[in-house]
Amino acid sequence: MRFIEAHLPGVTVVDTDAPPRVWAEAVRTAAAYTATTTPQTAAARFAGSVFAIDAALAAHLAIYRPRDHPTAQRSRQPVGSERGPR
Repeated sequence: MRFIEAHLPGVTVVDTDAPPRVWAEAVRTAAAYTATTTPQTAAARFAGSVFAIDAALAAHLAIYRPRDHPTAQRSRQPVGSERGPR
């Protein structure tokens, strides 16, 4: 949740043990932010964020398939396909 809070405006992390007034303020703030943000602005912000599919793909490839890895430029074969004919 803290990751989302750090990347999306209007998101507030509230402790589960926080009093109702703290929860209510977080909801009020989120609702006010949503009400004043146009769909076009929200879409543009999302498209340029770490949550967009292209950004997420790049992040995952950087984690799981480093650029200097021998398979970085080719796709993996389906599981079991490297066994050859039976």
